[in-house]
Amino acid sequence: MLKVYGISGKISASINIDAFGEVKVLEFKGGCLDRKSYKPALYSTDNPVLQTLIEVSPLYGNTIFLYETFGEEEKSAPIKNKVNKEVIPDSFKGNTPKVEDMEVYEEVDTNKKAIAILKEKGLAIRELTNKKAIIEAAERVNVSFPNLEK
Repeated sequence: MLKVYGISGKISASINIDAFGEVKVLEFKGGCLDRKSYKPALYSTDNPVLQTLIEVSPLYGNTIFLYETFGEEEKSAPIKNKVNKEVIPDSFKGNTPKVEDMEVYEEVDTNKKAIAILKEKGLAIRELTNKKAIIEAAERVNVSFPNLEK
């Protein structure tokens, strides 16, 4: 699957991502800013390992966001680093943040209220298109909306 990532507030940028001890430079290009519109700089890849590295980066969900996808999502096997130690992305571990670290907003019962809180946390509104995306984004920033999940 091809994924296109955007970078908030930039029309071009070079971002360094740690790839098992090596630095991978991502070149975000093609942004546009004029009086009437803004289009973020974009970077695309169909490499599932690179997609995982981007999505586990601390910049993902704050500075970098998923702009668009093309094709079917494929589940990949765990990736191995240079010493053949198995590295399993968080999405395959089923790990969730510790409950004591989680900020719980019981009063939030609508998507609109949840989006407002996530926007304050620095997430791009563009990726918060439905309830599932909102809940997934909230988990990435250790936030819970128990009344929204019902």
